[in-house]
This record gives sequence, C-alpha cells and structure tokens, in this order.
Amino acid sequence: MSNGKLTAILLNLHQNPRSGILRIERRQEKKQLVLTEGTLSFAEGNAPGDNLAKIMVEQRLLPPLKLREVVFEMKKGRTSEEALLALPGVKAQDVAKGVAEQALSIMASLWRWDDYAVNFYPGEKLIARKVKMGLPLPDAIIFSARRAVSRRLYIAPNGFLEGRYTTSGSFLSGGAAEIPFNDTESSVLVSLQKPLNTVDLMTRVAARTGNPEEAILTLDAIGLIRFQAPGDILMDASDADAMLRLLDDMLYRISTATHYELLSVPRNVGQEELQDAYHKLARLLHPDRFQSKEFASDIPQKAQKAFAAVNEAYFTLKDPIMREAYDDQLANAQSPGGNISEDEKMADTFFQNGRAFIAKREFEKAVEQLKGCVWLNPGNAQYNLYLGIAEAGVGKTRRDAEKHFLRAIELDDDSAQARLELAKLYMAANLPRKAEPYLHEVLERDPVNQQAQKLLAKIA
Repeated sequence: MSNGKLTAILLNLHQNPRSGILRIERRQEKKQLVLTEGTLSFAEGNAPGDNLAKIMVEQRLLPPLKLREVVFEMKKGRTSEEALLALPGVKAQDVAKGVAEQALSIMASLWRWDDYAVNFYPGEKLIARKVKMGLPLPDAIIFSARRAVSRRLYIAPNGFLEGRYTTSGSFLSGGAAEIPFNDTESSVLVSLQKPLNTVDLMTRVAARTGNPEEAILTLDAIGLIRFQAPGDILMDASDADAMLRLLDDMLYRISTATHYELLSVPRNVGQEELQDAYHKLARLLHPDRFQSKEFASDIPQKAQKAFAAVNEAYFTLKDPIMREAYDDQLANAQSPGGNISEDEKMADTFFQNGRAFIAKREFEKAVEQLKGCVWLNPGNAQYNLYLGIAEAGVGKTRRDAEKHFLRAIELDDDSAQARLELAKLYMAANLPRKAEPYLHEVLERDPVNQQAQKLLAKIA
C-alpha cells in the first residue's frame, strides 16, 4: 500500500535539480507535477476535483457565481489560471493560494495510488504559468502525505494493530534526510531501529510526543516505513500458538469482513497483488498444516472453514464479472459488514486491541481494552471469554475472570474453550474439584482435547 516508488523519484529530482513535467497515470486518471529546478511549481489533473477554479471556490477564495465567468474566459482559449487572473476583483495572491492548495491536493491523492505509470518530460517552459510555488520537493512530499492521512485519503491497512512496522531502509541514507519531519514522525523513525509491533510503536511514540497513528501512516504512505500484516509475520512460523492465533483471528473476521478485508488488499487491487495475497493466506491456513497432534480434533475443520472463505474471496475478486457484481453489493451496503453500527465497530476495535495485548502477555492493558467491548456488547460470548482470559492473567482480577467465563458459557453453551479456561482458572487457584466437572464437559464436546485430559490426570 505504501508509495516508495514516487518518493524515490521525487527525491532524485530534488537532489539532481531538474525542470520539466512529471506525469503520473493510472488508467484514465492523469496527474502532472510541474517542476522548476527541483522544486514544485504547480500541479494539474484531469479529475473533477483537480480544477483550480473549483478548488478556489472550496477554499472561499472565489465566489461560486464566478465559475461561469471562468468557463466563459476559458472558451476563449485561456488557461484556468489566465481566466482567473482576467476576472475583475480576483486577487493574484488568492490565485497563488489556490495554486498551492491545488498542488498539495493533487499530490495527496497520489499517495493512495498503488498501480501507475510515471514519465518525466524535461524542459523549463513546457507549461507556462505566471503563478508558481517554488516548494522544495522534500517539503511537498511530507506536506501532501500529512494531508492524505488527515483527510483519510490514505488509511490504516487491514490488521493495522495486529501487524508490525519496519523501516524500508532504502531512503533513510539518501535524500529522505532532507524531508522536514515533525517531532512525532522523527520519533517513529528513531523507534524503528528494529521491527516493532504497531501497538508497541504507538505506545513508545505517544510517550514522547503527539499523534502516533497519523505519523506512522504518513511515513507509511511515502514508503519510509513498511507494514507487515499478521499473516506476513507468521509466514515462516511453525509455532502452534501463533498458527492458532492467526486461524482464530481469521475465523472471527469471516462474519464481518469484506472479501477485500479478508485478503488484506485495497479495493483497487490489481490481479498480481491479489494473487500474491491469496497465496500467502492459502499457505498459512491450509488445513494440512493443522493435522498434527499439537492441535485439538476440531482445529482442522476450523482451518477448512477459514481456507474456504479465503478461496471464495479470491475467486470472486479474480473474476472481473463476479468482482463487479460484488462491488455493486458493497456499494448498496449489502456486504457482510455493511450494516455494522458505530458501537459494533468500536467494540470490535477494542476486541482486536485486547487480543493483541493478550498475545504479548500484557494482560492489564488487555483488560482495559476488553472491558470496553464487553461494556458496548455484554451479550457477546467471545468478548466475555477473552476478557476472562485477560483477567485470569492478572492475579487481582481472577474473581472477575470467573464471572466472565461463566457468562461466556451462559451465552454459548457449546463453548469448550470457555469451560477449559474456567477449569484452568480453578486449577491455578488450587480448586481442582471445582475444575473437574468443567473438564468433563470439555471432553464431552471435544473428546480428544489434550489440555483437558492432562488436567484431569493431575486431579486423579
């Protein structure tokens, strides 16, 4: 999702000052940045929102009624800039503000592109304009990326809180040193001396300075840091717990995620990227990986369910006709997650945060997050179960853990996991007789559950 390619080109044109037109094209969309000796003079694009006069109206630099006059002047063969400067009452300084706004808006829109062609046409007078910015390209890069993030043109990747970040390395020793990072962005780069989980990175940065998420996404957008989704991190993992966490997360997401979210790809994903994402997940979730004795008897069946969902998502998006029909469904809010309320979205965020903290054994932080999702949706068995798991990891909240395990069992009577966790809690508290009936209930639902068998053997 990051755009290091464009950043590298712009930094090169800054370090070796060039004049000319940098044209970026994606299918029918065209944008061009006009450069003068390594600085950004202005920008143009063929999207409706790229029009200089319309941008000036949005910025209240031009009365809306003047648009007709601009169009009339342009019909005489004038450029939009010439038409604006020809109108009585339009100030040159307001046009200059509009030109600056236009350039940064167009550049901001580029950071969300991930499949485009770039061509540079050298020359100092390819497009003549009276009003020019002269903004150094390193400044233009960071200013426009911040704008892309603040206006949600560039958003957090799927699995943001469960993944991790690393530095890309390719720019940090070169022209990127001239980019005027703010304190928060600098803090992110300093913190990433080694790969960090997103939650850890945000915690470190927040302790020092401002909004860590915006800084992380700004640097991600321009390709100075690289996101690794949970599946990428676990690609070579043979650890059974890590595999189960990935499987559990995928099963949880199936009911609410779109096909794009399930595969962790953007809506405008190309065929090659789509195929790569599918192959990664397919290798991780193939049921054959879950056949060993390390896994309970129901795990291969769960893996089959997750594997089938990934296949369905891929083969739907791979076929142009099926993909178009699916996109129409999404547009009509008929997708699996289309009617989720704000409270449900917030609860899910708390839940995912809590699970991430549990995975790192930071139980107190997990309790804080999971209390939020249970408060928003007290009738969700999974929320109660994981809050109990987090509370069981904090000695002083074990009584609360018992309450939430019992609530999870009440809400989902078939849950073997809630019964097993409750039995483990009782065993840790040296109450084996209280644990025993729940262990028998686990084995009624999962006869080959090895953890339950081992705990029962200790009681005997």
